[in-house]
Amino acid sequence: MHRQTHNKRCRAYLIVLLCSLLLLSACSAAPEFKGFLWKVTDPKHKKLETEFYILGSIHTVSTVNLKFSQKILSRFERSSTVVLEDDPSRLSAAIQEMTSTNLRNYIDLETETKLVDYLAEVGFQKPQIDKVLRFHPYALLIYLNDTAKPTRGALEKYDFRKIPKYPGVDTMLLQSARDAGKNIKFLETDADVMRIWIETCSSKTENSAAISHAIDLLTGAKQVDKRFYDAQLAFEKGDTQHLKNWYFSRETQQSISMSINKKCSIVPRNFFWKSKIIDHLRGDDNTLVIVGAAHLLGKNSLVELLRAEGFKLEMVE
Repeated sequence: MHRQTHNKRCRAYLIVLLCSLLLLSACSAAPEFKGFLWKVTDPKHKKLETEFYILGSIHTVSTVNLKFSQKILSRFERSSTVVLEDDPSRLSAAIQEMTSTNLRNYIDLETETKLVDYLAEVGFQKPQIDKVLRFHPYALLIYLNDTAKPTRGALEKYDFRKIPKYPGVDTMLLQSARDAGKNIKFLETDADVMRIWIETCSSKTENSAAISHAIDLLTGAKQVDKRFYDAQLAFEKGDTQHLKNWYFSRETQQSISMSINKKCSIVPRNFFWKSKIIDHLRGDDNTLVIVGAAHLLGKNSLVELLRAEGFKLEMVE
């Protein structure tokens, strides 16, 4: 009887141990963040021993429990120079200065009404609403995108010079590069982005559409953006194909948000960055460039622009 009890206990311990091992195995096999990683070579000028890679990311990818794939880690470790779009840890004073204009000069009455109604709904009083109505459209978009649900208190404390622009993967890689003593470069400043936006999206129609879309995002009104969040979640888990499918789908390509982003932010910045990336390519350092994944997809992407200049780009699987 005693031996039977002992045997039952042993079997129970073995079952618990086996379950624990299976759980550990499942955890260790968790999906890895892969991103879009491209190897770039210059057949005419590039030294064979120098490496150059471009990593496509999503700025808002959560860093909680984020595990980079070995292909990214190895290229990051071997790089002596890391190049990002701009400093994601803060916004420049140029943006702070864009809070003393008249928003009504840039948007239509319908969008102004939609914005005021939304701010009132989340608790803003007239003094705070009047303050928001002094934002330039570009500064307003940054404010709306950075705050999941704007509040009066957040507005009073909001400092464009200190707020983390992208609190996710870009900031993590930037900090890692600083900790490792790598050479850090940026492709643009916030003043550059602001100038490009003003030059390419100066009409009331474009600014109104962009701000209206940002409000829709905050209120969950756009189904197409739910598909984006689904694609982002898949991207975080290593499924880059899901993001490609979302990006190239007819719904996304025909959406107002994508057309505005491509015209006002993605394509003109690709052309602006091209010469700077080529300068880095022809340097002597192992280099990793980190940009948003949308800059590497579709017509007039960085991939297409660099290939047109004679560079060879291969995706690293």
